[in-house]
Amino acid sequence: NDSLEAVPRSPTKPELEELVNALRASLLPPTTPQSAPMATMAMPASYTGDAAECGGFLLQVALFIEMQPQKFSTERTKVAFLISLLNGRALLWYILLRIYFNLRRFGRLGKPRADAEYT
Repeated sequence: NDSLEAVPRSPTKPELEELVNALRASLLPPTTPQSAPMATMAMPASYTGDAAECGGFLLQVALFIEMQPQKFSTERTKVAFLISLLNGRALLWYILLRIYFNLRRFGRLGKPRADAEYT
């Protein structure tokens, strides 16, 4: 009879295995290659206020922070880390600057400016 349609044949065992493997691969999440563990960053040396060492100190701090963004997610944590590395004259300068701005804030050194930075 000419009206009979062709009956599709059953897939062979290798064809079924290929289909099953393709289906498994499409359902599994893509694998990402394991990245090499990040080298441990050396802690930047403390800064004592020597002008000749300032540029190198700031570069080391910036690199340390950049390579560990999970530890330094806010500007406040970045500033606190930098301040924790100050010693000697540099730390004294920060302390005096902080006292100065606190005195200005509370009006003991005159009227505070609106654009003054307070930390």
